[in-house]
Amino acid sequence: MRKAIDMSNTRILRKLIIIVGITIAALPTYAQGQSGGVRGTILDSDGKPLKGGFAVVSRKDPAGARGGGGRKTSLATGNDGVFSIAGLPAGAYTLCIQAPGTDLLDPCRWGSAPAVNVTASQVAAAGNIRLAMGARLRVRLQDQQGQLDAHEGITKGAHVLVGVWTADGLFQRATSSARGKAFREYSLLIPRGTPLRLNVYSKYFQIQDGADKPQPLSGFMSAIQAPAQGQMNPVEYRVVAPK
Repeated sequence: MRKAIDMSNTRILRKLIIIVGITIAALPTYAQGQSGGVRGTILDSDGKPLKGGFAVVSRKDPAGARGGGGRKTSLATGNDGVFSIAGLPAGAYTLCIQAPGTDLLDPCRWGSAPAVNVTASQVAAAGNIRLAMGARLRVRLQDQQGQLDAHEGITKGAHVLVGVWTADGLFQRATSSARGKAFREYSLLIPRGTPLRLNVYSKYFQIQDGADKPQPLSGFMSAIQAPAQGQMNPVEYRVVAPK
């Protein structure tokens, strides 16, 4: 009886060793055959290689929108502006370009994002990706009564939404760039020469513009357009009191 059990265990062990061996041997071949890469060069608005930029590759879903199950891969560029990302499953991808510390626009947020098709065992050429120079929109909320400090992040619904609407109906939100007891400043990099609509809205705070006009129900909506050159003047509003 014991001998039969030992022989049975031996057969099972041999089968497991064979299965594991076949699996391990197949992994490199499978990985090499199923993945590819993408390579390109990021240029600034003057056509010079951009050092320290980030290429973010996002896989598309079958419908063509960015997503692909949330898979994103990023890589910083070298001194020559070149990026090369390997190990990508075959498929369609979009390229987003981020340039921290500059006023260069990310084509994914403004304009058409570069697209590449990655095939198995191949490196797709993204070519030269030239970024456009944007303008810095600044929105300042004067708050002499300290309403923002007293309620923001404490009282439910006490926040201010600042951003711009594009002609395509997309909303780009501005981020907080400076703050004090009597003010808040929001900032957003926008394209030059492009008509946009600035939206400032709060469900909780009562806000007025420079002409002491109270906030409409949908918030302030103002047409803005960054000049072809030079800086934009800050846009100012006042926080009066909670509604």
